[in-house]
Amino acid sequence: MSRCLAILLAISVSGAVFLLSFERPATATTPEAYDAAHDAGVHVMGPGDPVEPFMSAICPDGLIVDDDRAACRFCPDEAPRDRGMLNLRRVYRGHFSGGSKQEAVVALNGCADDVEQRHATAFLRQVDPGENRWELLRYEQGTRTTPCRVVMLGHRPILLCRTGTTVSGFAYHGERWHSSTLAQIGDGDGDSRCEYEGTRVHRVQHVLTGPFIDGIPHSLGVLLKLRHGTPISAQGDECSADNFDIEYSWRLDVFLLGDDGFEPMDIDEPCAQPNRARILTAADPYACLR
Repeated sequence: MSRCLAILLAISVSGAVFLLSFERPATATTPEAYDAAHDAGVHVMGPGDPVEPFMSAICPDGLIVDDDRAACRFCPDEAPRDRGMLNLRRVYRGHFSGGSKQEAVVALNGCADDVEQRHATAFLRQVDPGENRWELLRYEQGTRTTPCRVVMLGHRPILLCRTGTTVSGFAYHGERWHSSTLAQIGDGDGDSRCEYEGTRVHRVQHVLTGPFIDGIPHSLGVLLKLRHGTPISAQGDECSADNFDIEYSWRLDVFLLGDDGFEPMDIDEPCAQPNRARILTAADPYACLR
């Protein structure tokens, strides 16, 4: 039975397949993004919400919190520089470990000179529910967690984040946080001197959760549109789309959440061009549209 699929019914009941499209990515500020997080039991919060307990765990040396801003007065010890401010962008709070304990992912900005390194993420766990006290488990400078969507992998909420050309997954498993790159647009075996040559990831079509592998009920699938470019010798060496025969195919990469984060499975069966007029249901999650 084929394990590839192109479009599936976007439902979230137990045992079904959940579809997340990245063709028109939504930020965490859109109503549909908040609805998805709420359905997964995750609260999405911003600077105007009561975020002092989270920021106190990250920057105990002083806070600035008002209606429009939540920031550390000084960079935390884990940041690469000791001067500057660290601003809160977003908080995702929920049962990310799949149990009764509360965890939080805090998206931050600041405390770095390089623009790409200014994004940061803090991973927290609640240690005193009565006083709403949190502890910092991990701090990553250069890791961006906005915009993100919350989806369920079994009974565990995870974050899927699309930043630029990269799709990343964030999950709590084995008593620690994991961050994994799931797809990178432009990756492939082509000649690095020309983007049109060889096989490369052209687009992240969808990210899905469902039973893609027999005997494994919960896994993550990333449906990629691949571009294959073959040089037309008569057109010369110029790196231009006109100088290549271009074809497309689809591939479903499947990941399992393990002790080292999202681990890829050895599944690279290509899909032919999907028929967008047909929708598959969870009763046939392995079918490949041709």
